[in-house]
Formats: sequence, C-alpha cells, structure tokens
Amino acid sequence: MTHRRQASPGGAERHLRMEPVASNTSSRKEEINSGRRRPHNFVSVAVRIRPVFGHAGEQRVVYAKPPVNGIVQPRLCCNRGYILEEYEFSKVFSPQDDNFTLFNDLQGTVLTSSVFSGVNETLFAYGQTGSGKTHTIFGTREEPGLLQLFVRSVFDRAEVSMGSTVHICCYEILGDSLTDLLSPEPLLDCGELREEDIVYDELFIKTQRCRYQIIRVSSINACLSLLHDARLNRTAGVSSCNSSSSRSHAVVHLFV
Repeated sequence: MTHRRQASPGGAERHLRMEPVASNTSSRKEEINSGRRRPHNFVSVAVRIRPVFGHAGEQRVVYAKPPVNGIVQPRLCCNRGYILEEYEFSKVFSPQDDNFTLFNDLQGTVLTSSVFSGVNETLFAYGQTGSGKTHTIFGTREEPGLLQLFVRSVFDRAEVSMGSTVHICCYEILGDSLTDLLSPEPLLDCGELREEDIVYDELFIKTQRCRYQIIRVSSINACLSLLHDARLNRTAGVSSCNSSSSRSHAVVHLFV
C-alpha cells in the first residue's frame, strides 16, 4: 500500500484517489506547518502480510522482523531456506492487523485534513493475485475497507467545513478499455440523487475515448451505496489463487 502526497496546482479541485497501481520513489522535501515539520511531496510504502490459508502447520516464510529493545522494526523478513533476506518499508503490518489499524497507522484522518487543505492525496494497493488488495481497499461485510473508512472521514470533515461538497467517480480499467462502475439509477428512483447531481467527463486510453460519470453525493449512505454496487459491477474471474479474483484495475476518485 502506498500513499502519495502532492500539492495541488492553483485552482485545482482537491481529491482523494484510491487505485491498484504502485510506485516506491520518494522525495524528502519538508516544510514548516503550524509549528511542526511535515513531509511534502513524498511517498510512503507499507507492506501487509496476509494470513496463511493453507494446511495447518505450514511454515511461514515471510514475517515481520521482531522488535529490537522494544523498538518496532519496519522490516520484512523472507526466509528462502538457504538465505534470510530483509527488506525495509515505511511500515510493516502483520496478519493480525485489521483495516482499522491500517487506516490509523497510515494517518487516515491526517490525509483527509490534507485534502481539505488543498492537497491531492493518492492511496493504492499493489500486489499479485490473491494478495489481499480488494480486501484492503473495499473490505468485507464484517470489516470495512480503507475506502469506506476514508469516505466516513471525508464526510465527517465536510460536516464542519462550510460550503464543502463531495463528488465521486469509480471506474475499472481492463486492457485498453474503461468501464464506468457507478449505477445511480436506484438512488435516482428513490429521490436520494437528482439528475443534476450527475455530470460526465472523458479521458483517452491510447486512442479510445472513454466516458464516465462524476456524481455529487450528499450523504455517507448514498456514497457507500454507490461504491458497494460498483464493487459488484467489477469484472471478476477464477484464478489459481482466488475463486473470485478481480481482473481489472479499479479507480475511485473522491472530490471535495
């Protein structure tokens, strides 16, 4: 999981973007903000170790390095049998850490405040099939994902920020095609959305022009309902690692 912080150009709309693509480059510029130093234009890279879903007694070959003298070590150990390798990350999350822990340790509320201060933030999950990207971002019925937790954080902040509005778009990219995943019809039918709440934008993938919706949402429930249906609309298939594997890249934008 990686989150990127970058200052917005003047007049640009502020947004929080969540997508399954990654980079691990970093810029260490800093600035003074309210009496404390905070990173500016940087990338934080965290790794999450998924639980073992195999036979009982299987040996784990990837694990977090134990604390040294009570100090947490942000290192991942990989035992290849003939050599023990260590990799350093910004944070290392264990199989016992849930999505709430990730949200808090990745400073979710700070990222939300940054968006409302005019900074574009990006958070995304990257990994092989079956590594837990969809679980981390979209969550389950029992455990909200980072996306749901950020939506709640954004609306909590919008309530105390006079004049704030929230817009959302969600689409998937599969090969050279883009598919809009939002289905606003149920919310239009019940009066929770109006036709004027929906606008359209376009982007090009190679030479193909793709159109998608950007929807103004006035409540947490409306936003989460759209995202729930968007997840169900994603293209899925069977892989050797997962019986219901997401086959596309899903991108969600939250504009405030």
